[in-house]
This record gives sequence, C-alpha cells and structure tokens, in this order.
Amino acid sequence: MGEPVPCPNCQVLLRLPAGAKTVRCPGCKAILEIDPGDDPEPAPPPRATAIPLPFGRPVKPVPARPVAPVPVVHAKPVKARVVPDDPYSPVTASAEVVDEEERERDIRRQLRALDIEDRKKDDRFEVLSGECANARVGLRLVGIGAVFSVVAAFFAIFFIVSGVVGAPFVAVAGVGGAFLLAHWVATTVGFGYCLGGPHDMRGTAVIGIALTLGHLAFNALAVLVAVAPLVGLDMLQDRDRADTFLFATLLIGNGSGNLTVLSDIPYYALYPAYIHWYAVAFLVVAAAFEFAKLSTIGLISNQYATAAKDPELGHSAMRFVYRIFGIVLLAPVVKAIATIAAPAAIVWVPLLLTSVGYNLWSAFAWYSQYQVLGDIEEIVTPVRLMDRRQRYDVI
Repeated sequence: MGEPVPCPNCQVLLRLPAGAKTVRCPGCKAILEIDPGDDPEPAPPPRATAIPLPFGRPVKPVPARPVAPVPVVHAKPVKARVVPDDPYSPVTASAEVVDEEERERDIRRQLRALDIEDRKKDDRFEVLSGECANARVGLRLVGIGAVFSVVAAFFAIFFIVSGVVGAPFVAVAGVGGAFLLAHWVATTVGFGYCLGGPHDMRGTAVIGIALTLGHLAFNALAVLVAVAPLVGLDMLQDRDRADTFLFATLLIGNGSGNLTVLSDIPYYALYPAYIHWYAVAFLVVAAAFEFAKLSTIGLISNQYATAAKDPELGHSAMRFVYRIFGIVLLAPVVKAIATIAAPAAIVWVPLLLTSVGYNLWSAFAWYSQYQVLGDIEEIVTPVRLMDRRQRYDVI
C-alpha cells in the first residue's frame, strides 16, 4: 500500500493498492486512473557485524564503515483523472466531457425507429379503415336479411291462421317465400362484403356464404321436388279430411321455415301413411343448413363485437342462436304432447297453433338480432379495433 493521496475531486485521502491502475473514490464515487510515475530506490541492506570467535578469543575490532545516509523518499504526487461510469450521467468540472456526438447519434436512431413505427401505424390505420367500412356494409346487409326473415315469418303465420279458420291462402305462402329469397340474397351479399373486412373474420364469412347458398339450394330442392308434388289445392280444400289438410298445411309451413320440420317430426312419425319420408329428409337437411347459417350470423356478429372491445354486445349476438335452439327443442315436445293428448278430430288445431307460436318467436329472435347487428355496425371502427384494451370503456 502506498501513501494516501487526495482525490482530485473531493480531496478525500485514497490508499492506493500496489500495482492497481484504477481506484474508486469512496466519497464522490469517481473512478481514478493511477499514474504511479518512477518507483523509489530500494533501501540499502543492513550493515554486517563480525561473528565472534570460539574459545574466548577476543574479537578483533571491526573498523567501522561509514554509514551512508538513508535517502529520504518523498512521495511523488499521483496523477489521476475521472473516468465516468455512465456516459450520460453528469460529472464534476474536472471530469472529461461526454461524447455529445455519440449521444446525438443514439437519439437520432431512436427517433428514426419511432418514425418508422408511426408510419406503420398510419398505414395499418388506413388499411383497417377500408376493411371496417366493408364490414359495416356487410353487417348492414345481414341485418336487412334478418328483417326479410321477420316479414317471411309473419306471412307464414298469416297462412297458418288462414288455414285454421278454413280459408287457406296459398299465395300468402308464395309471398313469404319471396321474402325468404330476398333474405338469402341480402345475407349472401353481406357475407361477401365481410370477406373484405378484417382478416380475423374472413374465414367465418366464407363459411357463412357456403351455408347460406347451401340452405337456398336444399330449400329449393325440398320445395320443388318434395313439397310441391305432394301438396295441391285439393288437399288444402279438403276440409272433410283433417289429416290431409293438416299434412298439406304443415308441409307448406316447413317449406317456408325449414326449422319447423323438426317440430313436426312427432306428427309425421305417428302418421307415416300421409307423408313421404324423402320429402321430410330433404326438409331436415335444409333445416340443418338453416340452423348452421343463423349460427354463423351469430358467430360473426360476436367476433366483430369482441374485436371492437364490447364483449357484452358479443354475448347479445350469440343469444340469437340460443333463442332459436331453445324453440327448436321445445316445439317438438309441445307438438308431441298435443298429438297424443288431443282428440283426432281437432288435433290439427294445437299443432297449427304451435307452429304459429314458433314463427312468432322466430320473428322476435330475428328482429332482436337485427338490432344487435345495428349496434355492432356503429362500433366497428379502426380506432376501436387497434385499441389494445380488452374493453374500450375501461381505462
């Protein structure tokens, strides 16, 4: 250890370890580089003395040698300079100045990175704006298709009621079918616009187009190949035979709303002589496509609402599917009970009234979904979709 030297910054005495090149000041925490300079001359060896002789012989005196004066070693001042730990931390006046050019280059690099990120966000916002515009048009068209379904359900109700009172209007069923055709067109085009929407929903839009067109194809096949050849005006006007009248009315209702065939299967099973099973099979397949189609409408609505950070509205969109599924399960039970419990002469009354209730509930479910689609259309914006929060209304 050398002699203590003062720190050039705070004048605290530092003990320098032997051979050390740097040392940290305990006072100001500065790192000092040590310049030890020239090493001092080594001290002279000690003066040798005479060894005494044995047998008590006297020792000859050794002439004294002149003792050289011990040189006084003066500690040379240690040269040191401050070496900063952090190039951006402030140092004292005696420290070297931080390289400002390197700091400026680092700042420019960070600014360039931020500028690139901002340009990417602007480009993404512009692209997403167009995608959201397509999605809003698609949702609006699907909502219009839902309104057409409501109107078709009311025409089916009117046809069933007219049959119950004894004056069935076949033309009413045809008008209801025309509104169903408008529903298919509007829904298919709406799913087509959703193909140009955000990427996450495009797969669901493709499935929706396929299911809507499949529903249209199988419904047309069931009506033209199965229902129309079996049902004629003579069956509808034959009030003396309640069985043929009821059969004709139910089949026409099944052709208008395919899901009603699932609720009429108990009656068809009890009276197989009045139906052809291939007709029922076509209608069941069409009903499967119809339920898959409306499930896809609920799913894509839920996806858009969730992407727009409104999960509660997404749950409301899926409630449409639950409502239809519930009535599909309940109606067959009610019709089976009515078929078994009601007298044969009037069994057609509870069966047709159950179909009326089914169509009323279906119209309510479609109209509720139309309102949900309108609410989702308003919130599908690039600002909400680019927001990273799980809910847009929560800070």
